[in-house]
Amino acid sequence: MVGGNKGYIPSPFRRDQIWFVGKGQRGATDLYSLAEIKLPKGTKVRNDAAFEPNYIPGRYGAVPFLADLADVAKEVVGGEANKAE
Repeated sequence: MVGGNKGYIPSPFRRDQIWFVGKGQRGATDLYSLAEIKLPKGTKVRNDAAFEPNYIPGRYGAVPFLADLADVAKEVVGGEANKAE
């Protein structure tokens, strides 16, 4: 759902259907849903909130990985080729 339009983009998903994965301070994986997130004032994320504008800067805790997929594919393929040698 990444795009150039920073306006409201309605999500087809409910808060309990959106999950995040992050690394804790000790390197353990943390899995949690958007429904579990508490905002600074102790409130929850609204059902009609635009999730993308808060996700991109990492406000939900999970840091987005926004690499160029072509570069990632080259790295993976290149890594596999190096293993075969």
